[in-house]
Amino acid sequence: MRIHMIQPASRAAEIPSMDEYTSTLYHLGSTQLYTSVFDADLELENYVFAGAPYSGARSTGMKERYHPIGIQWSKGTIKGLGWSVDERLIVVAEDGTVHSYTGLQEDFTPFSLGHGSEEYGVKSCCFWHTGFVALLGDNTLVAITRYDEPRPQQLATTPAGDVASFAVIPPEYTSSRSVEVVLAINKSVCIVDAAECEDRGLDSGPYQHVWVISSDFQDRLTEYDSKVATPPRLMLWCGNNAVVLAWEDEIHLIGPNGAATKYYYDSFVHIVGDIDGIRLYTNDICEFMQKVPDETEDIFRPASSTPGAILLDATEQLEERSPRADDNIQMIRNKLDEAVDACIRAAGHEYDTPRQKKLLKAASFGKSVLDLYNSDDFVDMTEALRVLNAVRYFKIGMPLSYEQYIRLTPERLIQRLINRQEYLLALKICKYLFLPEDRVCVHWARRKVRSSGATEDGIAGEIVQKLSGKRGISFEEVARAAFDEGREKLAISLLEHEVRAGKQVPLLLESGEQTVALDKATQSGDTDLILRVLLEMKRKLPLATFFRSINNKPLATAVVEMSAMDQDVELLKDLYYQDDRRLDGSNLLVSEALTAGELVPTIDKLKMASRLLKDSKEFTHQATAIDDEQKLLRTQEVFEKEIEESFKGLSINETLAKLIEDGHIKRAQKVASDFKINDKTFWWVRLRALITRRDWPALEALSKERKSPIGWEPFFNDILGAGNPKVASMYITKCAGLAVAERVDMWVKCGMITKAGEEALRAKDRSLMEQLRAKADGASALDIDRMLAQLNKEADNSVKLVDPKRDALYSYDAAEIKKHVEGRPWKNDPRYFKHVRISAIALIKMVMHARSGGSLEVMGIMLGYIQHDTFIVTDAVRLPVEGTETRVNAGAEADEYLIQFLDRSRQAGQLENAVGWYHSHPGYGCWLSGIDVGTEHTYQMHTDPFVAVVIDPDRTISAGKVEIGAFRTYPEGYKPEASLSSSDSTAVIPENKASDFGAHAHRYYSLEVSHFKSSLDSKLLEGLWNKYWVQTLSASPLESNREYGTRQIQDLAEKIEKAQENAKHRGGIGPMLPREKKHAEAATQTLATSATRIANEEKMGLMAALVKDRVFSATEKPSTETNGQEIQMVDAKTS
Repeated sequence: MRIHMIQPASRAAEIPSMDEYTSTLYHLGSTQLYTSVFDADLELENYVFAGAPYSGARSTGMKERYHPIGIQWSKGTIKGLGWSVDERLIVVAEDGTVHSYTGLQEDFTPFSLGHGSEEYGVKSCCFWHTGFVALLGDNTLVAITRYDEPRPQQLATTPAGDVASFAVIPPEYTSSRSVEVVLAINKSVCIVDAAECEDRGLDSGPYQHVWVISSDFQDRLTEYDSKVATPPRLMLWCGNNAVVLAWEDEIHLIGPNGAATKYYYDSFVHIVGDIDGIRLYTNDICEFMQKVPDETEDIFRPASSTPGAILLDATEQLEERSPRADDNIQMIRNKLDEAVDACIRAAGHEYDTPRQKKLLKAASFGKSVLDLYNSDDFVDMTEALRVLNAVRYFKIGMPLSYEQYIRLTPERLIQRLINRQEYLLALKICKYLFLPEDRVCVHWARRKVRSSGATEDGIAGEIVQKLSGKRGISFEEVARAAFDEGREKLAISLLEHEVRAGKQVPLLLESGEQTVALDKATQSGDTDLILRVLLEMKRKLPLATFFRSINNKPLATAVVEMSAMDQDVELLKDLYYQDDRRLDGSNLLVSEALTAGELVPTIDKLKMASRLLKDSKEFTHQATAIDDEQKLLRTQEVFEKEIEESFKGLSINETLAKLIEDGHIKRAQKVASDFKINDKTFWWVRLRALITRRDWPALEALSKERKSPIGWEPFFNDILGAGNPKVASMYITKCAGLAVAERVDMWVKCGMITKAGEEALRAKDRSLMEQLRAKADGASALDIDRMLAQLNKEADNSVKLVDPKRDALYSYDAAEIKKHVEGRPWKNDPRYFKHVRISAIALIKMVMHARSGGSLEVMGIMLGYIQHDTFIVTDAVRLPVEGTETRVNAGAEADEYLIQFLDRSRQAGQLENAVGWYHSHPGYGCWLSGIDVGTEHTYQMHTDPFVAVVIDPDRTISAGKVEIGAFRTYPEGYKPEASLSSSDSTAVIPENKASDFGAHAHRYYSLEVSHFKSSLDSKLLEGLWNKYWVQTLSASPLESNREYGTRQIQDLAEKIEKAQENAKHRGGIGPMLPREKKHAEAATQTLATSATRIANEEKMGLMAALVKDRVFSATEKPSTETNGQEIQMVDAKTS
């Protein structure tokens, strides 16, 4: 038997026409699609007929008694013939064999229904778009739900009896989402699914009337009596609105509520159901019957007054230039958009091209009148109709309706055109709808290599010329088609143009081109792909050939090596041997030795590894190490027998440690000697073994043997880590090579703060002492305080003199100073001067003067001389100036006073000149304002060398030490380096001064300030020691500096309030810009710094008050100790 798959009609279709309405309740339309579909002498009643959904291909198969035509069929009687939604032809034979034909070609995929189909045979089949159900001879129902992966499923057992007919409810229409079968058996109807067979309890069958009910048998929709004596040959749904009964040349179409119409034909008629109607085939015509769409009925019904009909009439009136056109438009003005939509939808349902144009023209006219209208639906419809009209053409023969086109989708339509080899039309539609063209091109190329009789080079050149440069083209698919046709040369030639190695390699392997496949895989860098090629090559090639193939391919060799490590050790050995990789081969043997378990095979493996390396001088060291491992294993075997302890798996160092831990020091020393363990390593092992054993006496004995080759720090660190700080502290004094700070830290780690203080005291390191004081408490705190006092006393007694050879305040060498001044070295180097040294008495006078001004700035002159790059200040003189809280200026009165003072000083024998000026900054630090910079610059121009000194009396009292700074200005035009800024303390000055300081910071630099004390200074200070002086020094800085402290807190409060106000103004505006956020964070950091500084000053004030109370409460007379304390209070060194 043969099956005939019908291609497009051979004659042009007549202009489609629409029948008159057959019922007022249910209007049906019949459209004649094509004529001369079959030959006039073809007897259709002798054929089995089937059609694909969505106006797809048709197939016919001759019954048993007739001769076959079309596709060759020799598999027995056909019991089922159907189509899938993707135009897959399904042919079911009586013995249960199923053939699935794809692409409208003779290529098929067979499978069997099973479940007794070979024994009982197939009686009949019922198809739906994605599957079918077969009824076997024993009433068994077998379902196939997918054609791409056919898995026959037997449904529930049905009762015995005669099956009159059955129908299928597809899974998408059932509540269980599985296929159900309505089975008319005996006198009843059963519903069968995979789980059960449910008898509906009907006992009047078989039925002679048509009874339309819901699938759950609950709702009766209609009844119909055909009044025909013979049962219908076929019963189908026409869309979802009507039921069709078909006899040989008669059609009954039953609508809702029993409405029906009858059609009579001159010849045998076949019908094919579709989603929105039915197609009827005779020898002469092909018709499409469906319910008339609502839009079409509304527009074309005689005397229709719907908006769409009026808009269509207005368009006709406009063509006739009749004024009624505007009247019609105004009549439907409020519903004009509905009329446009109706015309667009009605155009989609039309097969007649002139009528389509007429409706679209009406829609275009209507939307041109509207002010606002979205034309997307209009554009989409015009595109769809152009495509539909193209495929409906009789040479293509695909009479799709608009509903079918939408459900089928353009992509599936393209595939159907490809199956029909309509490549040109498919490409044009792809370009028109902006769809990918690669499927069309690849299918064309595959067809070309299968059917073309040209030379292989010619075919390859034509395909490459047309497909190169197109997106998404898979040359591998074309090459595989060529390979399947036996054209291997053509396949390999086409594969050269495939850019994806993952597509090239599998086909190259199938064609036997392993070397080329390996090259392509290596070039891709895909290790999985390389491994696939290598496994195939290893399976097919001799081992030597395989290794030669990968010899010059490092990546492939590495993949083989990594794979063999886990799966094939013997292959890995062969690889190392072929590549002469002795060290790698030896390592592999050593790895096997380590996992051998038993001693004898372990040593054998090690011997083989050593022998492999000894053949080369390059690996002598490694061979020796392997020999030592063999020796160690034998030694451990002896120890296990003698000591009865396990040494299995231990290294040489671990073996030594275990011997020492077990007390066998002599054996350990012998092993170390035999294996030539160096002294440092043995000491390390011995140290840690004894610590593990916690044998502190043995450790002490070890430390007394001789000097440690590893130093004493490991002793301290490991013993301390073992939790014995007392023993660890014994080794701190031995660490002579460490810095003082490191030894102090060792004492601290041991919890011995006093010992740490003694270490710092010996080094006279005040910074370390102060750090220890912060960590100390209780008795250790008192010890640290005592050491600090001792350190202060020693520092006081070691104050350097100006000149160790003479001890005089007024030692002035005029000639030497004049010579130095005339040289003027500071003119060549703006930063020539670097130090300022102030005598103790001058410093006290300057501080007392600054303190006497309170919140007002004061000013004075400093007398002295220069010595190289240092200003020596021996005395200070007040100037009668008027100052404010923020500035001070010297007027003519001050200049006159200074001249008179210098004259009288020279008369008294004091020859020093003025070398600088000083003034105070009460409460806001030591720096130069703009006025100060100008003053200092003027002095340097006229009386250079000259230096400016700034004292903050408020911070001096709060901190207990002099807050002082010395500065010189740069000459005009000099640009200092950015890293040489005079100060970076803007964060701790008042807000109203910060901008002034920042504006002039680049115009000056700072000098180091220190003090000295001569014997004359000591006498003068001793003379000042009286009851009033003691009371002054013993006064609380918090009390005496109360006004300053209050101002500082008030200033901080004002800054906080200002920051809060700014934050409040920012609220609700939105997120900050990065620059604003950075500014806000900087302001917050400034506030935090100021608050921390004020708190520290208050803490220091409290501490100073406590110390002064202890020092001065019981003493009224000066002593050596108090003199030292007094000097400390006027210490000019800044922190």
